[in-house]
Amino acid sequence: MTKADGQSREEAVRAAREGRTDEAIRDLQSIVASNSRNTAAALDLATILTWAKRPRDATDVFERAAVVEPPEYVLLAMTRAYRDQQRFALAQQLAQEGLRRFPQQNSWPLLNALLAGDLALASGDHFAALRAYASARELAPEDVGIAATVSGVLMRLNAPYGAASLLSTPDLGIQAAEAAAMVRWGIEFVPPEPAKPPLRYAAACANRLLTSSGTGDGGTSIQKWQIL
Repeated sequence: MTKADGQSREEAVRAAREGRTDEAIRDLQSIVASNSRNTAAALDLATILTWAKRPRDATDVFERAAVVEPPEYVLLAMTRAYRDQQRFALAQQLAQEGLRRFPQQNSWPLLNALLAGDLALASGDHFAALRAYASARELAPEDVGIAATVSGVLMRLNAPYGAASLLSTPDLGIQAAEAAAMVRWGIEFVPPEPAKPPLRYAAACANRLLTSSGTGDGGTSIQKWQIL
């Protein structure tokens, strides 16, 4: 790498940090095109492409660079880029490398837990996914995105009450599932209108919630109870 290339690369990175991402990408692409052995510029380009929400372009550049042990900031960006593309196996390989090479950094245990959940969910093993995502939530208890992910898995497991407990704001779909669960389980409660039988009132609540959330007429399980 020539001195001029190094200076141009630093200027491009500075431009990206100042918010001139497109300009930085063009400059780094020009540097890499003129010198394919300039892996430092290629890795910076791959990283900045993730800032521009272009994960596939980023990993393409990263793969062409073929660096055996990339710096941690690149490894982290590429792990997330592969995960954004749902290329979970490749993301997990990088996450495991990050955990091995940088065990003191908190990001790597969290990413490994999330990717274990992603892979389990993709394979249809909801219970394994729940365990992995729950581990991730223990590592980042304030992360609302992870809480929402755990909540989503609980919904797949027909556990709406557990799903609702993880969210800071009410979710109409989960409320509908809770009401439907009350109907299925035959849970009795005192309705605001005592003249209505409790199960009929629960069915009406569930049906109203499902209808307002755009899911149709509430489904046959609710219709069955409406005739009571």
